[in-house]
Amino acid sequence: MDKLSRGFGSCVHNVLRLSGLNTKHSEPIWNVYISKYFLSSRLYENVQICAGHVSSLHFRHSSTAPSQDLQVYHGQLTSQIRAVKLFSLTSSVGGIVALPILANEASRLDNVALALGISTTLGVFTFLTPFMLHFITKKYVTELLYNPQTDKYTAIVYNFFLRRKLVTFHADQVTVPDVPGIFTTFKVNGLPLFVDPSLFKEPAHYARIMGYDKPLDYKLTKVTEDKGGTDK
Repeated sequence: MDKLSRGFGSCVHNVLRLSGLNTKHSEPIWNVYISKYFLSSRLYENVQICAGHVSSLHFRHSSTAPSQDLQVYHGQLTSQIRAVKLFSLTSSVGGIVALPILANEASRLDNVALALGISTTLGVFTFLTPFMLHFITKKYVTELLYNPQTDKYTAIVYNFFLRRKLVTFHADQVTVPDVPGIFTTFKVNGLPLFVDPSLFKEPAHYARIMGYDKPLDYKLTKVTEDKGGTDK
């Protein structure tokens, strides 16, 4: 960016020099020459040419630069989900370790029902809770990346063991169910994913993923017309 700024300054300097103006004026050039006369003069047109030339160089440089994934979405509940799943997995590991000890101690009790209740409760919290949390949070997209070069999106979700799972897809691979399920915004090759539309950095990406940029589907109109024709 510094090179582009120096290039623009050099170009303007040459334009002013060829126009016979003093480029070593003590006051800033913009405070002296930005006026109605300047804006309507040939000099202003030449400065515009400089800006256009440098701008074209900038976009040419950007197009040839290595493409990187751009973050277009970040889930607001990512840190909370990670903390809850981590606590659940840690508690499950502790429960697995403590379960044989507690079962042994419970077996010494004269009350069989109490011993069975303690073992069942511990087993539910040890094994059932992590699966329930995973069922709820496995669809939650923690981050969504976009690669301009390949025109692909990469959704990042957490698997059961709190590892990042990458789901790469084109916008054409997305299907939006007519009746969305619980925690389901859209599906990628049958895999349900959930996002919060308000958290997109650029709403255009959400509109493209959801297919809002495509022509409207007139299924309802066709069904209504067919019913009307049948009634006749």
